[in-house]
Amino acid sequence: MPIGPMINYSNLEVDENGQAKINIKIMVQLKNPIYNVEAPYEIKKELRISNCLFARFNEKEENIQFAYQKLGVYAFENDIKLKGDSYTVFVKKEEENIVADIFMECLKGGDLLESI
Repeated sequence: MPIGPMINYSNLEVDENGQAKINIKIMVQLKNPIYNVEAPYEIKKELRISNCLFARFNEKEENIQFAYQKLGVYAFENDIKLKGDSYTVFVKKEEENIVADIFMECLKGGDLLESI
């Protein structure tokens, strides 16, 4: 089954006790449809997220956290409120570097995410 780029989704939740929990989902883009999928897996025809900050990362994989931090600093400096979700599309690997597109969803209102 041919697949396209891998997508890593993560978000931060805080439970009723104030404990932080990071949720991570791994998604893959399929080039051919699949009609029968067993739980807990699911198929979505399209994933469309609007109102995001975007960064293209082209560097050694171990430095990808700096791209997330840079987006967070940019949001803070420009009074952009982040939802706390991020989508990282791993586009390709080039020798020692990776190319990844990072999307962080913005809020239309509400409080600034205090920490990630």
